[in-house]
Amino acid sequence: MRALLINPRLQTITEIDYEGTSEAMCKLIGCDSFKVVSTLNGWLREGFDTVWVRGDELDDDKYQNRWFQIGVGTDKATNPIAGKGLVVGTDEAGENCPAITSRDELTRRVTFTRRKGFKSSLPDGLEIRIRALRFAAALGNEGVAEFRPLPRARGA
Repeated sequence: MRALLINPRLQTITEIDYEGTSEAMCKLIGCDSFKVVSTLNGWLREGFDTVWVRGDELDDDKYQNRWFQIGVGTDKATNPIAGKGLVVGTDEAGENCPAITSRDELTRRVTFTRRKGFKSSLPDGLEIRIRALRFAAALGNEGVAEFRPLPRARGA
C-alpha cells in the first residue's frame, strides 16, 4: 500500500510501497515499537492519514541532531521528532490503508531541523561559578551574588 517515509537524516520524503505489518513498520523507521504523533487529512468517519514514529528510547549518538516537525507555525504543530516517520492511511475501521496525503502536500507541512548543542567557550573557572550560581538559585538562594570555589589542591 502507498505510504510516505520521512527521513530527517537525508531530509527527504519518499513515496513507498508499505506491506502494512507491524514488522515492516519497525524495519522502515528503525525501531522496536512505534506510536502516533499526528493525524493528517480526513475524518474519523471516512479515514485519515496517521504519522507513525519510533516509540522506544532513542540512541542519543545516532539521533543527536536530525529532527522533523509537522505543521510548524500552526496550532497543530508537533514537537520536534527524532528519527524517521511513516505516513500511512487509516480507514474508518481503524485499519491501515493507502495514504491519501500527496508527497507535495506533506513536503509543504514538514520542516527538517537540527538540534544544536551548546558548547561553552568560557574559561573553566568562570563556567564553574556560573553553574554554582544557577544551582544556588535552583535551591531558592536567589540572593547569592558571588560564588568562590575552594582553592584547588596541589597536583589536581
